[in-house]
Amino acid sequence: MHPVVWYRRTVRHDELLGSTAEESADRRVLIHFGAVDYRAQVWFDGRMVASHVGGQAPFTADVTDAMDAVSEHVLVVRAEDDPHDLHQPRGKQDWREEPHSVWYDRTTGIWQPVWFEVVPAQHLVDVAWTPDVPGGVVRGEVTLAKVPVRPLLLDLTVRLGEEVLAEQTYVVRDRITVVDVAVPALRNGQ
Repeated sequence: MHPVVWYRRTVRHDELLGSTAEESADRRVLIHFGAVDYRAQVWFDGRMVASHVGGQAPFTADVTDAMDAVSEHVLVVRAEDDPHDLHQPRGKQDWREEPHSVWYDRTTGIWQPVWFEVVPAQHLVDVAWTPDVPGGVVRGEVTLAKVPVRPLLLDLTVRLGEEVLAEQTYVVRDRITVVDVAVPALRNGQ
């Protein structure tokens, strides 16, 4: 078992943003990691763009500001997973070198998908939902990449399969907006 593993990959600029300035104007380039076990550090074109702790949680890095004006970019990931640290959360893995009560071997490093995504400069960063079943409401916290320069309209639709349970429109003026979506079916126990 290696306590530290390194990854390196090159990515062509035109594969990320297209070949013309018009295709790349007002865009952000994100790299998503499904999971890296356990401590991760990420560099893009020689600049650190993210560090993350937690072997089962996804994380994202915005690499746009680190991009050099080159035709090929370099992504480097360092993953540290000390097999002898008994205080480090393990999930289903054990700290022992050989499996003894599970059928699979220990693993480390990148173990979930990694992908690039090009998004508009103003984009949705996170949505967190909290249901209030007795109150018949679902509270949402919507986070944008930045404060909007002018108010935006946020159209929300809550569905159960194909059935529409609620639809509402909100005006968004801040980076983080809290919304309460009334869902009558919650109150009625349907």
